[in-house]
Amino acid sequence: MRDDRDRYFRDGLDQELARLRQEQAASDDPGASPLTYLGPDDSRRMLMESAEGEALATAWGGRGSDFETNLKQVQSGVSEIVRGVGDTRAQRAFMERFDRSLSESTRYAIYDEMRRGGPMVSEPASKDALNKFMAFEINREIAQEWGHSAADRVGRVHKRVSQLRSRLPADEFEGFIEWFSGLTPPAAKSIVRQLAR
Repeated sequence: MRDDRDRYFRDGLDQELARLRQEQAASDDPGASPLTYLGPDDSRRMLMESAEGEALATAWGGRGSDFETNLKQVQSGVSEIVRGVGDTRAQRAFMERFDRSLSESTRYAIYDEMRRGGPMVSEPASKDALNKFMAFEINREIAQEWGHSAADRVGRVHKRVSQLRSRLPADEFEGFIEWFSGLTPPAAKSIVRQLAR
């Protein structure tokens, strides 16, 4: 800003500084939301820093409105999941563990699955599959919430997990399962609800 004021504003460094100050203020406030989304340009720039991120940005439309639409869809899904995790402290812990525990390629595969949304067609879970799903207390509670639509929703959950499995190497999928298994009940429920959409 001191050396080249014109470039400072032309390159958007003033906006980047404002964003960094906002993030710092939010991190200093224990009651602040842990979700501060980057805009499309900053998101694209961050993704382009790695081969995996560049592939994701290209799949989402590279530049322009397609990328922005896909980014907003994923950010909306992430917001829904994180809001269901609990209070602000639980949300921060969830986001930090997600970033720390999962590889970049796994995180990007998850984001891309969120962009794709639920399957257009999925088979309802069989009675046996539904019983296996409900063998866990958390899943049983969710299935009770779903009532008569439980078999359809469990079928969607199975389909989406299968789609993610097909995109990841076996060790990365195992890492995802290990991460998911260590979640708090509210976080696990929030993800399962999102998968059932």
